Amino acid sequence: MFLHQTGGSGLCGWWTYGDRVAGQGVHVLLLDLCGYGRSTCAGRLSGDQIGQAATAVAYARRRGAERVTIVGASMGGAVALPAARASRADAVVDLSGPPDWTGTDLAQDARRLTMPTLLAISPSDSSSVPAFRKAIRHVPADVKRLEVVSGGHGIEMLGYPGNWSRLATTVQRWIVGDYS
Repeated sequence: MFLHQTGGSGLCGWWTYGDRVAGQGVHVLLLDLCGYGRSTCAGRLSGDQIGQAATAVAYARRRGAERVTIVGASMGGAVALPAARASRADAVVDLSGPPDWTGTDLAQDARRLTMPTLLAISPSDSSSVPAFRKAIRHVPADVKRLEVVSGGHGIEMLGYPGNWSRLATTVQRWIVGDYS
């Protein structure tokens, strides 16, 4: 499942990368959080991004998903960490999630991650690099990894069709449970 950055939507931000992953036989769910893209929401989850993501994981499992990896970029990365814990996702990937997004706290969320956890940040996100370095040390999961890579912010670190980055391949492997 893919969670988008602010100023975008799952369909817009993740479409080409999602197509790459789907081309390898993986079922892909691009989630637009409430108020982004074409989504409209009402009710108890309308202001709860973590609950929205956890509900989407439950939906995927009801539809037959045997494993679910939550991958988020920027805002979506910050939401992915507590949502992975809340939904008992199989793995989580955070690409440039701000350490203090509304309703999240990287330092605290990291301490609760027992599933394989991949954090990726760019040196251009200079204020976040130290926070990511500290957070990965506190992740209790047996499998955890920090990637500090150049190439922009969030989804931009993956590159684009015809010029996918090494990180794009790493994330794709993590989605299917290959943590090498």
